[in-house]
Amino acid sequence: MITQRTYALALLSALFLINGDWGNKDVSEEKGRWQRQPVNITGQLVTFNGDTYTVDNISLNRQIKQIKLFALPSKTLFSVSNDKPSLRIISKEPSKYLDTTDIDLVEVKKLEVPFPDITWVYEEEPGKGRKLEFMQIDVTLTDGTKSGYLASSRMMLYCDRETYAAGPQEKDVPLAAIKELTITGFTKKEEPKATPIKQESTTKPVQSAEKCPICPSCEAPKAEATPMTPVAAAA
Repeated sequence: MITQRTYALALLSALFLINGDWGNKDVSEEKGRWQRQPVNITGQLVTFNGDTYTVDNISLNRQIKQIKLFALPSKTLFSVSNDKPSLRIISKEPSKYLDTTDIDLVEVKKLEVPFPDITWVYEEEPGKGRKLEFMQIDVTLTDGTKSGYLASSRMMLYCDRETYAAGPQEKDVPLAAIKELTITGFTKKEEPKATPIKQESTTKPVQSAEKCPICPSCEAPKAEATPMTPVAAAA
């Protein structure tokens, strides 16, 4: 009995370790990381480090569409930490009390991180259990509409920096490093054409009739049947 109970506890512990976020892992990071990108999105990146780059192959956590963002909490759902004024403590679980919006980068004009030093935190129990961290991101759509959202602090911007000497350089940019990202355009990637496979025919070619060695236009003479020798009747 004790052995079975020990095995059951060990199995539950393993499941909690594997699913540490209890099914609420960032969908864009886990499922979209290797998502195939049919569109190449180009733009200009300005970082808080003072750098400006022309970039392409832009994605957020390897996604270009259906990027999940949470609504900014109202004043009744968060408080400012007394110990660290840069912390915003969310009192309710975001997945239950905050609506979400899925954005497509082809419909975005600009992304901005207005407060990179402010972190929004949700904990089930202070100092225990899971801890979710977010950061505010402002999204301006192509129609000029601008809205603020919460994005996972683990979100990364993946892109290629255009250079003229060494070719494109792959860049991984944390969300807190982005001052603004302006989308300048996008192009559809061409699908590589498959090379047709040549299949050998299993049908044997039909052999033509042999030609007459004297006159090639004539068909070969047919072989004459050998006459049968009649058998003499028995006397």
